[in-house]
Amino acid sequence: MASTGRDGPKDSEKSAEEWLRQVGAKRIKYVGQDSEGPPDFVVEYSGCRVAVEVCLLHDVDGWNKREYRKYKYSFEKQLMALIKEQAARGKNAPRWHASCEYDGVECKSSICDRKWQDEARRALQTPGVGGEFQLLPKETRRGRGIVLTLMPASNEGSFSGVSMDEGSIVGVTLSERIVAGVREKDKKVRGGTRATEYDRWWLVLDDDILVAHRDTLTREERADIQAMVRDCIQEIVRDCPDRQIWSKIVLMNRFKSVTPREKGPMTYWAVWEDSRHPPLAQGSQTDPS
Repeated sequence: MASTGRDGPKDSEKSAEEWLRQVGAKRIKYVGQDSEGPPDFVVEYSGCRVAVEVCLLHDVDGWNKREYRKYKYSFEKQLMALIKEQAARGKNAPRWHASCEYDGVECKSSICDRKWQDEARRALQTPGVGGEFQLLPKETRRGRGIVLTLMPASNEGSFSGVSMDEGSIVGVTLSERIVAGVREKDKKVRGGTRATEYDRWWLVLDDDILVAHRDTLTREERADIQAMVRDCIQEIVRDCPDRQIWSKIVLMNRFKSVTPREKGPMTYWAVWEDSRHPPLAQGSQTDPS
């Protein structure tokens, strides 16, 4: 029986507690009420003590149209000024036909913060065949960021303006949301006081919003998601070489594949597992391949 303390688990934490029992975790203790920060649970699995942090995948609907028009106009005006500034550098300065797409799921502060201007200047001053240039750093992006597209121009060039990346307004891809959750929680865990108390950390992502069961994905889609998460882990380790936090990253879905009257297991998918640690039990993790 899990110990819930004065303030017990709520919402995603309750689902994670049920899932922990499902996969055979023992001595489940809820510690999320403590003020020291992560983890939410401490459990025993395969004879090892494990810290478990829970995260609900974000549902992002983008900005409303009034917000978008306001911030887009300001951003477009600043970008146009940079393009004109580059063209005024002299006859040997690169000339471009320029366009820009902005992912509506990004924080509005991404446009307000002028750090993107350094990347835009670098792109505009880069000689060659042009291409696509990302203006936001990976660690702050929630979606596909701001992409500036440049094509060489033989005359003064042109700027077709800023447009919304419409594909992401419907919903960012599952892999992007997972990576965003990993980065967010990694930063929170490293900044907490208990980061070094545990050798093993699990991140359990509650897929309550997307309802993307693993068996709805193709083999190629699953491989792409795992590759993105693996790349994310490698980048985090390069940035923070002192220690790797996560030993498992699990996508958990609280919805059951049975009727409400039946008692069935939650579906889950370990999108990342450190090979040095015991793997999750496979009994309730169906393999669609």
